[in-house]
Amino acid sequence: MLSQSNSGGRTICQRCLRYIRSTQRYISHQETWTSTKIRKAFVDYFKETHDHQIIPSSSIIPVKDGGTYFTNAGMNQFKPIFLETVDPHSKMAGYKRVTNHQKCIRVGGKHNDLETVGKDLYHHTFFEMLGSWSFGDYFKEEACTMAMELLTKVYGLPVSRLYFTYFNGDAKLGLQPDLETKNIWQSLGIPQKRILPFYMEDNFWDMGKTGPCGPCTEIHYDHTGDGTGVHLVNRGSPRVVEIWNLVFMQYNRQEDSTLSNLCRQHVDTGMGLERMTAVLQNTESNYNTDLFSPIFEAISKETKMRPYKGLVGEDDTGGVDTAYRIVADHIRMSSISIADNLVPNRAGLGLTLRIVMSQCFQQAYKVLGMSQGSVSGLVDVVVDSLGDAYPELQKNNSKIRNITKETEKWYTSLVSSSETAFSRFVKRTASKREHKHISVEDMMNLHKGKYGSKVPLNIMQDIALKEGYSMEDVAFQEARIQEQHLVENTEIKNKLKLDKNMIVSLQQRGVPWTDDSFKYNYTSVEGKYEFLDDFNGIVLGLVDSRGFVDKIGPDVQSGIIVDKSIFYSEGGGQAADIGYIKTELGSFRVEDVQTFDGYVLHLGNVESGNLEMGETVSQVIDQEHRLGCMRNHTATHLLLAGIRKILDTNTEQAGSSIHKDSFSFDFTSHRKLEADHVSQIEDLVKASIQKNDPVKRERIPRDVALEMEAIVPLRDEIYPSHVYVLSIGNSVCTDDNLMSKELCGGTHVSKTGDIGDFYITSVIRANQATKRIYAVTGQSAEQVLKTGERAQELLQKIKSGINDRDKLDDLLECVEELNSMFGLVMPKTMRDQVYSELSPLSNRLSGMESERLAANAQQVINKEMQAQKNGSFVLCRSDLKKSKQVIKLFVISVKKSNIF
Repeated sequence: MLSQSNSGGRTICQRCLRYIRSTQRYISHQETWTSTKIRKAFVDYFKETHDHQIIPSSSIIPVKDGGTYFTNAGMNQFKPIFLETVDPHSKMAGYKRVTNHQKCIRVGGKHNDLETVGKDLYHHTFFEMLGSWSFGDYFKEEACTMAMELLTKVYGLPVSRLYFTYFNGDAKLGLQPDLETKNIWQSLGIPQKRILPFYMEDNFWDMGKTGPCGPCTEIHYDHTGDGTGVHLVNRGSPRVVEIWNLVFMQYNRQEDSTLSNLCRQHVDTGMGLERMTAVLQNTESNYNTDLFSPIFEAISKETKMRPYKGLVGEDDTGGVDTAYRIVADHIRMSSISIADNLVPNRAGLGLTLRIVMSQCFQQAYKVLGMSQGSVSGLVDVVVDSLGDAYPELQKNNSKIRNITKETEKWYTSLVSSSETAFSRFVKRTASKREHKHISVEDMMNLHKGKYGSKVPLNIMQDIALKEGYSMEDVAFQEARIQEQHLVENTEIKNKLKLDKNMIVSLQQRGVPWTDDSFKYNYTSVEGKYEFLDDFNGIVLGLVDSRGFVDKIGPDVQSGIIVDKSIFYSEGGGQAADIGYIKTELGSFRVEDVQTFDGYVLHLGNVESGNLEMGETVSQVIDQEHRLGCMRNHTATHLLLAGIRKILDTNTEQAGSSIHKDSFSFDFTSHRKLEADHVSQIEDLVKASIQKNDPVKRERIPRDVALEMEAIVPLRDEIYPSHVYVLSIGNSVCTDDNLMSKELCGGTHVSKTGDIGDFYITSVIRANQATKRIYAVTGQSAEQVLKTGERAQELLQKIKSGINDRDKLDDLLECVEELNSMFGLVMPKTMRDQVYSELSPLSNRLSGMESERLAANAQQVINKEMQAQKNGSFVLCRSDLKKSKQVIKLFVISVKKSNIF
C-alpha cells in the first residue's frame, strides 16, 4: 500500500515510513554496545530482515590481478561482478544480496594512512568495513530505507545527530544533481536542512579511470550535539565523521571519459566499524573503545607506564599516547596480516608489513619502555578481541606470536647493525664535516648501505639524536619520501601494463608478437644446466608511466618489449624470470615479466645508461632463480600425482604459487587429508625423485590434448590452440611409482632427480573447499631438514633425561628452545611428531619444577620455624630470592602453618 505523495512527487511504502519515525533518543547511555555486538547486529540485520547472504571476509592479500596493495575495501572481492567478468558457473555469479564484515588495510597507494596513524584519534592502518551489496536487485530507495532502519531502530541513533549528503551534479560530464536520492531522504522523514549537496570529490564514486561508477550518499554523525556540526561535514573534522557511504553504481566510464548507463545497477555500502563503535560508545575517539582499550591496558601493565589518556599534539608530552595508538594499531594490522599468511620480508607487501612492525617496535621500546620481546605478548590480546569475528586469528595464534617474536629479534639486530654503520659514517666523514649535521645525501647513503648495513630512517633519526647530530625536519621528510618511493617501486610492477589501447597501437604499427619460445632452450648433463647466454633481441617497444616512449633512463619504472625473449613470463603459478637486458651503454634490471595478448613486457628499471627504441640488446636470466623455479614446478606435478594416488583420484588442482625457494599447491578434494596421508604422499614424491624419472615436454593441438585419458584441464583456464603436455615417469602407474601427465607451459627439470630433496612443511585449508600444501626442494629442503633434526635432537635429550631431576634446568631450557622453534620451517612430519610428544613431557617437567619450588619453600618454612623456637626470628633472604614462585609458595604455606 502506498502513502501520500511527498514534496518531490514520489510515493513510498507505509512500512518504510513507519520504520523511520525518529525517537530522538541517544541510546549509548541506555544500552551497552560492544564492538562485537555492533558487528553482529549489522550482518544479522541484513541477513534476517532483508534476506542478504553473509559472505566471509576475503584475505587482506589481494588475489592475482587484484592490485599491488592490501585489500582496502569491502567491495574488492566482488569486482568481477561489477566488471562483468565473473564466471557464470561460479558461486559468485548467483549473488544478489550479500553482507559481511571485511578486513581492510590501507598503507599504500591512494589510501595510505600509515604516516597519519597515532597523530589523531581516528586513522588506522587496519580497520573493519561493515558492508551490504545489491547486485542488480534493489537500488536507491530500498538501500536508503534499510540504512535508516538500521541506524535509528537497531542502533537507536537520533536523526538530530545525522547529516545526509547527495551528489550535486557535474556540468562537464553532463550529470544532473541526484535529486532522486535527496527526495528519498526527505520522504523518509529527514528535514531538508540535514540533506546536503556535494560535488564529485565527495559524492561520486568510481573504480578507476574506466569502469563502473556512480553517485553516492554519505551519512555523517555529529558529535557536537548542538546543531553546529553542519559546517563541519566533509571537512575532515573529528567532531563530524562519516559513518556510512551508500554507492549507487549506475554508469560505466569509457576510455574517453564519457559515461553510459550500466545494464545492471548495483548498490555498494560501507560502514567503518571503528567509527560506529566510537559513536555507540559515546566518544569522539576511535581509540577510546573496546577495540583498543584492552591493548592499552596490557601495555600499561607490562611497562608500568601511565594509563592511556587520549592526548594528541603538544598536549601529548613525550608522545606517550601517540606511541600507545601506533603500537595498538600496528599490532592489530600485523596480526591480521600474518594470520592471512603474509610474512615480513624484503619485497612487496611483506616489506610493507616489515616496515609497519618496525615502527611498532620502535615506539614500543623507545617511548613506552617495553622490554625487547614483549610486543609479541600483545598478540593474545588482539586474538581475544577479533578472534571470534576472524577465526584465522585463533587458528594461527601461535604462528602470529612466534613470527612477531622472531621479527622483534630481527629488529633488535637491525638497530645494532645500524649503530655500527652510523659509527663508520661518522669516522669516514669527520674530516669533511664542520658541524654535527646530516644532509639528505648523507641520509640516503646511510639508508642504502654505503657504510655497511642499510639504516632505516626512523632508526637513523634516533641514533642521530642520541649522538648529538641534527637533521632538518624538511630534509628528513624529503628522505622519507624517497624511502617511500623505494618501497612503492617494489610493488609497481603490476601498475605498468599494456592496456587495450596500447595493444591496438602495437598492432597498428605492425609490431609482431614476442617470440618467447627460447625460454625452453636449455640443456642438462648429469644435473648441470646450461641456459642461453647473452641472447640477442631488438627493442620494439618502451613503456613507462606515461605510455610508449622512445627512450628510458635511470630511476623510472619501465617496461621493454623485444622481438625475441628468453625470459619466462609469470604464468601457471610459476614466478617470472629475473635478470638483465643490456646494451653497450645501458643496463636494465628485469624484476618481473608479464604477457599481454602475445606481447611480453619485461618490467624493471635502468640501472645505468639508457635504452632506446630499435637497439640490439643482450639478455641474461638469473640462472639460480630459474633453476629453483624449475625444481619446484616439477615437484608440484609429482605432488598432485601423489595426492591423487593416496587421497582421491578426482582431486583437482586449484592453483599454485611457485618460487625459487619454495612453493604452495592448492587442491580440492572431498576427503580429509590426515597426517599419515601427508607422510605417504611425501614418501611417494621422494621415491620418484630417487628413481630419477624422465620429464618430457610435448607441444600438441589443444583439442588432441584434451581428449587424452590422463589429462585433467584446470577450471577457468583458457587454453591456446596448441598446448604443452608434460609427462613424468612411466606410462603405467604402479603401487610404488608415480606417473604424471598434465597440461603445462612452465619450465621444468629434465629428470626428477634434479629436484633434490623434498619436504612438505605445512598443510592448511585455504578456504572452505580448498586445501593448501607448502613444500620445499633442493637446498631449502636441506635447511628445513636441519631445523627438524635439531628439534628431534632436543626432544630426544628431554626423553632420555626426563627421570633425572638433576638435569631439570637443562631440560627446561630444551623445552624453551623447542617452543621458540615452533615458528621455524621444518618438515611437517617431524614437527607433528616432535610437538605431539613434547606436550606431555613439558607438562611433566612443569610438575617437577613446581615440586622443586614447593620443596624449596618448605625448607624456608622449616628454617623459620626453627628460628622461632630458638627465639631468633630471621628471614632467610637468600632462600627467598631463589624465585618469585618460592616467595609465593612461602607466603601460602606460612598462612597455613599459623607460625605467626
